[in-house]
Amino acid sequence: MIRVHILLFRNQIKTLHVSGHAKMSKGMSVPCATVSLMVHAISKSLAQEKIAAHGVADAPGEFFLDVQAPAGEYLRGLTSMFLAGMSKIKQEYPKELLLDILED
Repeated sequence: MIRVHILLFRNQIKTLHVSGHAKMSKGMSVPCATVSLMVHAISKSLAQEKIAAHGVADAPGEFFLDVQAPAGEYLRGLTSMFLAGMSKIKQEYPKELLLDILED
């Protein structure tokens, strides 16, 4: 099971914690690969736009992201895209993803 915990502030990701793995089928896991891709994409986008954030991947299947300050419309757009993607994965693979979204 993949666990995605998101803390929002003003409709923007403030913290993101992803842990775990999804069940493998035929040597791969579509939900795991998709979550990984989305996490990498949001991290790279924040870095490219020079949005103050700190990301740590201490172990396989673990990722933590802390956005230092709200960053306006760009981060709102990334957040919206990320939440839509996670919701779609949850819809398609309900037994493989626990999605926890909180507002600060």
